[in-house]
Amino acid sequence: RPLTGAVLAALWLRLGFPLPICLFHEWTGFPCPTCGSTRTVQALLAGDLPAALAWNPLVFSVLAALALWAMASA
Repeated sequence: RPLTGAVLAALWLRLGFPLPICLFHEWTGFPCPTCGSTRTVQALLAGDLPAALAWNPLVFSVLAALALWAMASA
């Protein structure tokens, strides 16, 4: 199921659909812990690891851990 979400997210971004809006940021003006996650995924899909890490280190770390876990499980 996580792979399905990743494929759908990649397809969404590849087709150029509008980026989702962070309601927390819109309502409060403060960044949430996952702010930058969409840009992190975009940078990862482009193969730009330093940019992905710069956008959101937390999301980058979680995605890297999930990728390692998936490879170990296969």
